[in-house]
Amino acid sequence: MKKRVSWFICLVAFLFVFSANVKAESYKAGGDCGTDLKWSLDYSGNLFIYGEGQMTNYGFWDYNKRGWGDYTSEIKKITVEKGATTIGRSAFSDCKNLTKVTLPSTVSIIESDAFSGCTALSSINLPEGLQEIGSGTFQDCISLTSIQIPKTLTNLGKRGYGLHTFSNTGLTKISIPSSVKKMAGYCFKDCPNLTSATINGTNLEIGYEAFMNCKKLVTVTMGSGVTSMSQEAFRGCSMLKNVTLGSNLTFIGGAAFRDCTSLKEINIPDKVTTLQSINWSYVFDGCTSLETVTLGVGVTNIGDYTFKNCSSLKVIKFAGAAPTFSGNNTFSGCGSLIAYYPGSSKTWDRSNMTAHGAQFIDWKSWTPTLDHYTPVLKSVGAASKGVTVKWQKLSNAKGYEVWRKVGNEKWTKAKTVTSGSTLSWTDTSVYNGKRYTYRICGTNGSQVSKVSNSKYLYYLTANTVSVAKSGSSAVVKWKKNSAATGYAVQYSTKKNFSNAKEVTVKGAKNVSKTIYPGIRGTCYIRVRSYKTVNGVTSYSAWSGIKTVKF
Repeated sequence: MKKRVSWFICLVAFLFVFSANVKAESYKAGGDCGTDLKWSLDYSGNLFIYGEGQMTNYGFWDYNKRGWGDYTSEIKKITVEKGATTIGRSAFSDCKNLTKVTLPSTVSIIESDAFSGCTALSSINLPEGLQEIGSGTFQDCISLTSIQIPKTLTNLGKRGYGLHTFSNTGLTKISIPSSVKKMAGYCFKDCPNLTSATINGTNLEIGYEAFMNCKKLVTVTMGSGVTSMSQEAFRGCSMLKNVTLGSNLTFIGGAAFRDCTSLKEINIPDKVTTLQSINWSYVFDGCTSLETVTLGVGVTNIGDYTFKNCSSLKVIKFAGAAPTFSGNNTFSGCGSLIAYYPGSSKTWDRSNMTAHGAQFIDWKSWTPTLDHYTPVLKSVGAASKGVTVKWQKLSNAKGYEVWRKVGNEKWTKAKTVTSGSTLSWTDTSVYNGKRYTYRICGTNGSQVSKVSNSKYLYYLTANTVSVAKSGSSAVVKWKKNSAATGYAVQYSTKKNFSNAKEVTVKGAKNVSKTIYPGIRGTCYIRVRSYKTVNGVTSYSAWSGIKTVKF
């Protein structure tokens, strides 16, 4: 019996030592890659990053500082575990056999050149929570055909040198969300398989040469968040046919569409004021298929050589006042074309109506149809029983359509206004705490204008308030609004609140506030709720006014 027990103990001890040795030998190498981050590489080419905090930044060519620098050719998969907050500069550049990367939600920054030259990389997730991507991060990742940019990203490549973030990758399409505020130059340059690009953003400038030489790019759609386009942004995109420019675009840089030889038609939005005013602008130079151009009402300056060598150009339409032509070669290399100018504008005269470098221009007056104009939505604000939408008057409009979106649902027509002089409408079909987005378009019989900018708010019902005097103070109470972030209490010695003081009360559950006006006479008091989402605050309408005499 004792022999059997001894034998069993020896067997257990052997298995323990054996399994420990197997575990120890299952990793080929490992070490530190940050103050509180470590790495391990197994014999199958799987690299694991674990721990917490920031990863070390490395020099682009300094492999000696990367613990895995001697094993870059062996790395096939990388798994970064939850806790890591950054991916270091040049951390995994030139890992030629790397095919897949998994990142956790804790990563907020990917530094410059982190995955540049990873030519076999075909799969990587960019997690929600990621805010910044550095320059050159995915440059030359030719096997990377698709990627989902998270809605939390604010900086697309303008970190480090701010260039070449996705240049020469295998991406076939890209969608840039409205959260993005910065975009690097050369960002998607030389992507040979890119066919479509949807570009949103917030006050976003498309970087110089951002999509240059994307030879298969066919469709570009810009949202209202795009405000500027730098030089040569789409130069050499020889298959580009479908271009929708954002309604808030104000500037188009030199050679932006140079040599886009498949482009047939372009509509310049009303807010664009300048087609690169410098003498070498060449914005549409070499667009040999371009036939029709419509310039919005805001264009005030057209650079020299803007339409140089647009040999197929037949029609150009001006919707607004006569612009300044910088130089005499705007249409150099063009043949005969017809230019339409609005007959109602007094800015057009014979001094404007020259050939400007074209072989011949036949100038004709016209009345621009409503679809050449973009209305302006001025504001959306909470009323006592609904949301009031206001807009600017649109020339030639005899009515308006108000469109509404609830949360992330589809757009629906909320109201048809039959008078061109009616410039506001209150939507009473709203519910507390929901987000409502609005936009409008003008109508004139069968004609419909372009769609306006959009604005939104979270609707909050107006507060019910009571006030009680307590010595030199006043106790203000109101009904709780569970959808609110907090409340604002205003008090004033004037009924119009022109000299009002305001106190903020944070938290939906806090429904009273004691104020000390420090006055003699009548004190006017009112309250409203507010809700803050992603840094944007929506307010309810003010409550009814209560008075206290001191």
